[in-house]
Amino acid sequence: MAGKPVPRGFHEWERIPKVVFAPSTKAAQDHDDNILVERYLTEMKEKGKRTIDVFAAGYCMLYAHCLSCGIRVVDSKMEGNYACIADEAGTPNCCRMVLEKYFEHFMRYGGKLVFRDKEAVREWGNGVVTPFGVGIQLLNPTNPQHLMCLAFFRKKRVPQHLCAI
Repeated sequence: MAGKPVPRGFHEWERIPKVVFAPSTKAAQDHDDNILVERYLTEMKEKGKRTIDVFAAGYCMLYAHCLSCGIRVVDSKMEGNYACIADEAGTPNCCRMVLEKYFEHFMRYGGKLVFRDKEAVREWGNGVVTPFGVGIQLLNPTNPQHLMCLAFFRKKRVPQHLCAI
């Protein structure tokens, strides 16, 4: 939660009743630097308050829609500014998602959650053997030879758990 402690009495991945707004700025080294909500509101004034409301409403709509489809969003981020929500909002690239039936089992009996998001694809991709080495992270989309791997991937079987919910 962007460095904030989880409220007392809550368990890992349990839904917190109120959306947590954790503003950040882009740092020079291509990562996010968390900032205090008070600083954000001081800098953004009324636009900041409206942005918080828009992001909270957007998250609540995302959460309700996913839950109606049998998917639990257990963590999410939304990027944008006072004018719009942007950058992959509600996609597996910015959310931790798990099937509701697995979430209920996890909350009741413990164990390990199986996420349906980019982390599962990364874990699979780290073990894929390409003509250029092990792991798809080695492929460079600006290298014409690496682009020829598209034919290679068309023949590669993607695990079922990465394809469908």
